[in-house]
Amino acid sequence: MGRHSSGKHHYALSKGATAFVVLIAILGLLAAYMFSNRGKTGDEHSADGADEQSCVAGDLSLPVAASSEKVGRMLIDAYVETHPVVRDYCVRPVYVDQLEDAAVYVAPNTSISHAELDDAGRAAATNEPLTVASFHAGLAGSTEVKPETVDLATVDFPTGDQPEASALVAAKLAPSEGEAVAVLTDNRIASTADAQLNSTRLIATAENAVPEGFKFSRVEGADIVYSAIPLTTSDNVTEDQVRAGQAFADTTGKLFTGDGAAKLPVIGESVWAAALPEGSRIKTGGGGTHKAEAATTAPASAADTLFVLDTSSGMVSYASAAEDGIAQAAEKLADKGHCVGLWNYSSPLTPGVTNGYRQNLAMVVNNGYEIGTVVSRFLNGGSPQTHEVVLAALAYAQEVASTDNPVRIVLITSGTTDASTPITDAIKQAETSNVELSVVHVGGGEQDEELASGAQSATVAADAEALPKAIVDAAAVR
Repeated sequence: MGRHSSGKHHYALSKGATAFVVLIAILGLLAAYMFSNRGKTGDEHSADGADEQSCVAGDLSLPVAASSEKVGRMLIDAYVETHPVVRDYCVRPVYVDQLEDAAVYVAPNTSISHAELDDAGRAAATNEPLTVASFHAGLAGSTEVKPETVDLATVDFPTGDQPEASALVAAKLAPSEGEAVAVLTDNRIASTADAQLNSTRLIATAENAVPEGFKFSRVEGADIVYSAIPLTTSDNVTEDQVRAGQAFADTTGKLFTGDGAAKLPVIGESVWAAALPEGSRIKTGGGGTHKAEAATTAPASAADTLFVLDTSSGMVSYASAAEDGIAQAAEKLADKGHCVGLWNYSSPLTPGVTNGYRQNLAMVVNNGYEIGTVVSRFLNGGSPQTHEVVLAALAYAQEVASTDNPVRIVLITSGTTDASTPITDAIKQAETSNVELSVVHVGGGEQDEELASGAQSATVAADAEALPKAIVDAAAVR
């Protein structure tokens, strides 16, 4: 008989062939899986869908502090979405109020932030923290305005909860650094909540913190740039938490896509200081137990004077006393008709600043009456680059001095970190130009021998109580 077609194709494989095909498919899938996961480390795996093997070390709490809780929590939420795993730990970021407990600090990288860290006994783990957020700053009120036409006397500055916005707006709109400091001092309010919505007043604010009902007007160039500042270990923070803090900074830095500036605008440190919230100045009373001891004879008569004040971390315990002494001496010099100037110095803490000193007030008539106000706004932080500032001050004083008009530099210092830079010849050269140097060494730390031996007069004030008189004596207005 002939064979008839059934209309169906016969493509069936034998049982052995079928098993072989299945085996090949399984091996292919396994190879693909191994290839796709080749080279991954524990840090590179995310916890998204990861099983317990991804976090074999368990959970790790990551304490995050921030100058703005709103910004801090925003970044924490964004970081949580990445399901971070570090060193086999599943990282669980939490917001904390105290810097003592934090592994990372989210804040503008300013002298204010570093002073807060110093006060809490904490230290940054890097000098170049990554930018993680940026917000426009400006003015808010009942209507939108053109900021460049606004009278700053009508602007309130909520330094209690928005010091950065206050400082940036004042710096950008005021015609000078001194006027920015003045308006921050005169028009400060405790917080944004104290602002009144009316047609006559405005407030400085970040765009993300505008009170309800207010209309925001951006100030060009006044962007608040937040950095994630990883911190070093402490009694409350472990090595693992420090690593997690660095990972937090790295990841949130990569996630940053803000439309604001990527770097904080450079403004004067006196403006940052003027915007510091009341009650947050990094100062204490106290110091040693000894009275001032004279190392050489004090100067005989008053002269035009440049005060140069060490504002490094080593002066924290003596800051208020130094203010008092400088203010007293400056007023007495002004009463006698002398020109008075003021500089402060420490290693730079503000981005973009390279000099280790700041020229606050030039030596002109009547500045002696202003110095008490200006000196009270300084912050303490960093290290004393004393030789750098002495060389600069000597050069400046020689430009001002003349044969019949001597100039005295009164240096108040806790020591120096740049002793390798020689200054003896510069001091001698300045003396031939009618410039003399009076040194007040503060505290029980190591004295700068080159400075003490080269100066025309030198005094040691071992405690805060002795410091005001030592400064007045060094200025020869006792």
